[in-house]
Amino acid sequence: MKRVVAAIGLGVGALYVAGGAALTQLQRRLYYPAPDVPVQALNDAAGMFGCQTLTLTTTDDVSLYAWYRPASGERAVLFFHGNAETVADRPELTAQLNMAGWDVLIPAYRGYPGSEGEPSEEGLARDADAAWAYLTQERGIPPERIVVHGKSLGGAVAASLATRHEPAALVLESTFTSMTDMARRFFFLYPVRWLVTDPYPTQDRAPSIRVPVLLIHGTADRTVDRRAANPR
Repeated sequence: MKRVVAAIGLGVGALYVAGGAALTQLQRRLYYPAPDVPVQALNDAAGMFGCQTLTLTTTDDVSLYAWYRPASGERAVLFFHGNAETVADRPELTAQLNMAGWDVLIPAYRGYPGSEGEPSEEGLARDADAAWAYLTQERGIPPERIVVHGKSLGGAVAASLATRHEPAALVLESTFTSMTDMARRFFFLYPVRWLVTDPYPTQDRAPSIRVPVLLIHGTADRTVDRRAANPR
C-alpha cells in the first residue's frame, strides 16, 4: 500500500512539475494570442475607415504596422489595443474621436499582424515609445495635447508609457492590476509570482503616474474581473 501511495505521489509531483514547466514555456502564447489576419485585409479596412497606414520603427529596429486617422492635427489619442485584437477592432471609437477633432494613432504590437518581432513586456514598451515619438516628433503634437488610452493588455502598456512620458491624460479600460494577478486566477496551484515572465505591474507603477487617470471597467467583465482589476 505504501508503494502505491508513493507511486501516486511521485506521479502527481511529476505532473505538477511538468505543468509548471509548460506554463513557463508557453505563457507568452497565452499573453499575446495575435489574430491571424492578413495585412492586405487590414489595409483594405484602413481605407474603409479613413485611416492611413504607417510603418513605425522602434529603438531596437523593429518595424511596426500602425493606423493613423487624422483630424485637426492639433491633438491626438494614442490607443493601445487588447491582447487578442488588431488595429482594426475599434472603428467606432476612432470615428467618434475623429469627429470630435482628435487624431488617432493605433500601433500593432510586435508579432501582431503587419509588425515584425516577438512580443514581450520590454518589446511592447519599445513599441509604445515608438508610437509616442511619432506623435511628438514627426507630427509635432505637444505631449500636453496627447491622451493615451489602453484596453486590457493595452492599458498595461499605456500605464507603463505614462511612467516615462507625460501625456495630457491616461485612460485605462478593462485593465488588470498586474499580469501576475491574472495568472494567479487561472494557475492558483503554482507560485506564479516566480513563473510570470512579463508581470506588467500596473498597480505598482501607479504612484509614478503624474497625470489625470480615467479608469473604465464593466462589472460583467469575466476576463479581467474584480480580483484582477481592483486594488488589493
